[in-house]
Amino acid sequence: MCCKRDRLKSYLLCRYFIIIDDLWSIKDWRTIECTFVENNNASRVITTTRIQDVGASCCFLSQGHVYQMQPLNELHSRRLFFKRLFDTEDSCPEQFREISHDMLRKCKGVPLAITSIASLLANHMHVDIWEKIHNSLGSELYTNPTLEWMRHVLSLSYNDLSHELKTCLLYLGTYPEDYQIRKYELVRKWIAEGFVREKHGLDMQEAAVSCFNELINRSMIQPCFNEDDFGEVLTCQFHDLMLELIISKCKEENFITIIDRKFPMNGASQIRRISHHQFHNRDMALTVESMSASQVRTYVSLRVADCMPPF
Repeated sequence: MCCKRDRLKSYLLCRYFIIIDDLWSIKDWRTIECTFVENNNASRVITTTRIQDVGASCCFLSQGHVYQMQPLNELHSRRLFFKRLFDTEDSCPEQFREISHDMLRKCKGVPLAITSIASLLANHMHVDIWEKIHNSLGSELYTNPTLEWMRHVLSLSYNDLSHELKTCLLYLGTYPEDYQIRKYELVRKWIAEGFVREKHGLDMQEAAVSCFNELINRSMIQPCFNEDDFGEVLTCQFHDLMLELIISKCKEENFITIIDRKFPMNGASQIRRISHHQFHNRDMALTVESMSASQVRTYVSLRVADCMPPF
């Protein structure tokens, strides 16, 4: 190993430009960085990672810089989407415009999502089929070969989480799409559910906040900043496709049962946690009456008028 490292160093005595793509841990970087020669020849090393702490660790003390990629703006998102489907936006038939806007809203400026979904839609040039894909994107994500790479990328991020972080992330499935989640409300729920435990030097709430910050650090959830936050992240959201991943995992593990007009209720005899979305009181009452709630340990009601059914 030392012989190979010395040989590599000999190649790097002159000017070099190296790109290390998709780095996952600080430990890996520490192993790699000792190979690079600081020879004052204007050499450059670029690393890419989806974990903020790893990106910061890759900076050399005097010259390093972290560039945080931002989502594409609306204009560039449309250009990328319509280029794949119709060559230009002006060439898009009128009947596809509204559903195209809905699809782009799902992608939220992420290039991988835009190109993957556009490639999927290109094989089904019919408005009705596009609407079905839009409404069943979660199942498409896990069954359609066209979305395999995007599924792989999302699964890598999820599988790299600790058991504790996976549990905390799955609990976000109780929240509906585009919902702004308040940090301290969320961490109190994690504590009440028993998802987090005290750690050395941290009490329960501090440990829960640490989990929240780690999910942001790993880009699993997105921070929302307001003018009065003074730099502290007080609310967060998640990407629609991350929500689809969370919901799929929740179904696999029978972690949360979501009841709304989009997700039909299943596995009613084994329900552990219920999340109720967007129902009128009468609809909610009728649905709950049809359930066997003997094993329910948590009930969450969002965007619903005050109506708590007795269990």
